[in-house]
Amino acid sequence: MRIENIHIYGYGKWEDKQWDVSGEGIHVFLGRNESGKSTLMSFIQSILFGFPKKGGNQYIPYSGTAYGGKLSLVMNDGRKIAVERVKGRKAKGDVTVYEEDGRSAGEERLAELLKGVDLATFQGVFHFDLDGLSNIADMNPVELNQFLYDTGLGGGRSISGLENALQTEMEQLFRPRGKKTEMNALAFQLEKKEQDIHEWNKRLDQYDRLKERIRSKERQWQENRQQQRELTEKLKQTEKAAMLQPLAKEWEERRLLLQETARGDLNFPEEGVARLETLHEKLMEKQAAIRDEQHQQLLLEQELESITLHEQWPEIKKELSQKIQEYDFTRKDWEKLEEYKLDIERLDRQLDRLEKQWLLNRQHRFSDIPFSPYLKHTLLSFKTRLTSTDESIRRLSEEKNRLEMEVEYSAKELESEESKLLRVEEAAELQKAMDQFKEEEHFHFERKLLEEQLSDKQAQGRRLLAAEKRQQTAFLLLAVVVFFLAAASYFISEQTAAIFLLSVAMVLFATFYWKKRSASQLQADIKKEENRLLRKIEEWHNEHHRQADPGQIERWKNSLVADQKRKLRVDAVKYQLREKTARRNRAVKELQQLRADEQTCAVELHRWCGENNLPTDEALAYYEGLLTAAEEWQQLEKERHDLIRKSKNIEKSKEAYIAGLKELARRTNLPEDRPAAALIEKLKDFLAEQERLENEKQQLRQMRQHRRESQVKLSLVMEDLMQQQQVLFEKAGAADEESFRRKGTEYRRRQELSAEMQQLWIQMKLIFPVEKELRLVIERLLYDEYDPQLELERLKESLQLTMESGDELVNTLAELKEEAAALERDGTYENLLQDFSQMKEELQTLAKKWATLAVSRQIVGEIKHIYEQEKQPAVIREAGQLFKIMTGGEYVRLFAPLGEERFVLERADGVRFEPMHVSRGTCELLYLALRLSLATLFTMQANFPIFMDEVLVNIDKERREKVIAALRKLAETRQIIFFTCHPYIEKEVGGKVIIL
Repeated sequence: MRIENIHIYGYGKWEDKQWDVSGEGIHVFLGRNESGKSTLMSFIQSILFGFPKKGGNQYIPYSGTAYGGKLSLVMNDGRKIAVERVKGRKAKGDVTVYEEDGRSAGEERLAELLKGVDLATFQGVFHFDLDGLSNIADMNPVELNQFLYDTGLGGGRSISGLENALQTEMEQLFRPRGKKTEMNALAFQLEKKEQDIHEWNKRLDQYDRLKERIRSKERQWQENRQQQRELTEKLKQTEKAAMLQPLAKEWEERRLLLQETARGDLNFPEEGVARLETLHEKLMEKQAAIRDEQHQQLLLEQELESITLHEQWPEIKKELSQKIQEYDFTRKDWEKLEEYKLDIERLDRQLDRLEKQWLLNRQHRFSDIPFSPYLKHTLLSFKTRLTSTDESIRRLSEEKNRLEMEVEYSAKELESEESKLLRVEEAAELQKAMDQFKEEEHFHFERKLLEEQLSDKQAQGRRLLAAEKRQQTAFLLLAVVVFFLAAASYFISEQTAAIFLLSVAMVLFATFYWKKRSASQLQADIKKEENRLLRKIEEWHNEHHRQADPGQIERWKNSLVADQKRKLRVDAVKYQLREKTARRNRAVKELQQLRADEQTCAVELHRWCGENNLPTDEALAYYEGLLTAAEEWQQLEKERHDLIRKSKNIEKSKEAYIAGLKELARRTNLPEDRPAAALIEKLKDFLAEQERLENEKQQLRQMRQHRRESQVKLSLVMEDLMQQQQVLFEKAGAADEESFRRKGTEYRRRQELSAEMQQLWIQMKLIFPVEKELRLVIERLLYDEYDPQLELERLKESLQLTMESGDELVNTLAELKEEAAALERDGTYENLLQDFSQMKEELQTLAKKWATLAVSRQIVGEIKHIYEQEKQPAVIREAGQLFKIMTGGEYVRLFAPLGEERFVLERADGVRFEPMHVSRGTCELLYLALRLSLATLFTMQANFPIFMDEVLVNIDKERREKVIAALRKLAETRQIIFFTCHPYIEKEVGGKVIIL
């Protein structure tokens, strides 16, 4: 399941807000505190599992907007589902599930999609927050072990917490050997009451002796309790000593070996031998490099002496290079000079052609016309106005003529229609005659309905008979085909099939005859219905027949209808005549206004031509062509002046350039009377040769200088290496290399022994944290004849005897006190009987309650046992792999000992720890690994996105990078939504970032 879109109608601070979280991978919601991250997470849980109950934080919207929202989901099979929950009659709200095909459903469909996952399971498996991590710091070692073990079971303390709660409540009621629980105490009291009833008379004379015995037994019981405490403490110390014994022996062996090898003072630098070998290799390399540098310097000096440059080379180098570089550009300019002259001649011809084409008389010239884009735009505006005015005049003239014709036609039509109207007297007489025959028309209508009904019955009968005939034909053909198939089967010795097919054929023949008889019966029924309808029509005709002429009635009716239509037509024609007359008058006024505008535009055009030295009284097309020609003339004239200017500049630069070439030829001892191209080639050869010699000489100088610097550096490095070697000898107190290496071997052995002793000492400190106590126990184990195993057995036996004696004392003391109390009370025999009955009823009630709790605990234990056998191994295996990745291989294994509710961590060097013995950061990594493993394996039931809220803030950067790498790998197969207020975590996590 993936979330594609989150739409909040109203929830807490959010109102009408949407977020797009489509696509797989990690989606990071970044926002400061109070930005709404917790509100958004609560909204997602509320949409899936219902709004929070009253009494909790329900996140009611601040304003009066709708309460709720919608989640758009993509299921594992690709189907798109939308889940909407809004405020309703129930506290959880009203939920609607919208399917991809348009269907909708309710809470039952949502529960089916969630596959039985409730809010507690969702929070325990798929929602990680900082609360689970922060609780680790407040736990003692036992609670930490149990918390991590419960996390591997179901993401939290739900199962073990329930089991412990049931066990605690059971123990509060009854313990097999207890005496302070309700049932134990009540049973004891019940027994005492019974004894009191039987011995009531015997104990009245024993009160003083009972008091003395009670004081004696109390002293004995106090002494027994003190003895039990002392034995228990000695037992714990002895068990620790038994665990310490093998470690202490191994530590002592290492200490003695170290003592033997450390008789003298040994100061040796760290990894001194390896450093000496490295220095030797470097010294040999540097000596060989110095010899090579000296030989290369001698060769470079000889090459420098063999190279000679021109005596004026430094003075003419720059000038010569510049002249050669300018030649290509200058040569191109010389080639353009001839092209410019041809272009100038061409432009002169074009200018003369334009003058002759447009200005035949010499009153106007193109040079007198002040052409500009504005001038052309003004002419275009005149053209647009005149064209638009002409078109409007033409259109309005046609409209006026058409309207005049329509007005004339409408007037004639009105006169014609009015002449056709009936007089008022004629119309009244016709209406009176029509009223007399309205009832007769009703009778005719009823008869028509009967006739139509008869026609429908006849048509229906024909259709039914045709369908029956088709079915008869089909059954007959099918029966014949099956009969022939039966005959064929009989001839090919398939008698069983033949009998079957023959039976089918007989059934089909019977069906055919039955259909035939049904058709005959149907035809008779249809004929009977037709006769009934014909008789009814005849009865109607005889009963309501009149002698009036139907044709005359129809003519009267038509006359009245036609007269009414003519009246409506006359009104319509009058209205059209008024409208058309008004439109014609408006067209005449508009036409007059347009003609006045046309005359005004012509006057403005004449004035504009005079102002701009243009011929007057010409057509607009002439002015358009003239201005286009003027624009072309202006461009050609401008191009001609530019070409003349460029030609003069090129001629001047050519003369100066040739003079400079000749001067350089003289200074370089080259002939001056050659053409420019030949001089350039000679100068190029001279320049190339001198530059080659100069570059070669410069490279040789640089190489020589580089060799000298390298030799100096190598010498300094050699001196430094020699000094480092001498420092090593001094630190080790060695006069030469041989004694140095001998001390290095001895030093390495000492270091190994010290490291082993330190590791053993840490393990022993875990058993006895107080160092003084630890040293005393070690001395006793190593130097005294002390066997902790024998002492352990002796102490256990003594403690068992002491406890049994204490139980007997407690029982005896309780009996004596009860006897004394019974004697002290002023109760009677009847009171004892009543107390006995009440205690018995209370004991039965408590026994029923204890039995109910015991059955519940047994069921929880069975569930837990099934989970530990079937699912926990996979969770631990997956968590171990994740934990190894998160710690960078520091811890290689995670396992739970059989029958014990705890985890054990194995480090890469084989040392094992319980979670209580590692750092808090490592415990947090283990918690994350267990939660991620549980969420990964839970995918088979419900592949929910994983929600993580600030779970990386207490982890160092190196381990945080490994955790993020594991999350990115997990994000390849499922969606992860991450909440944080830290920008650096957002940058490290990456993925799609949404700013709140």
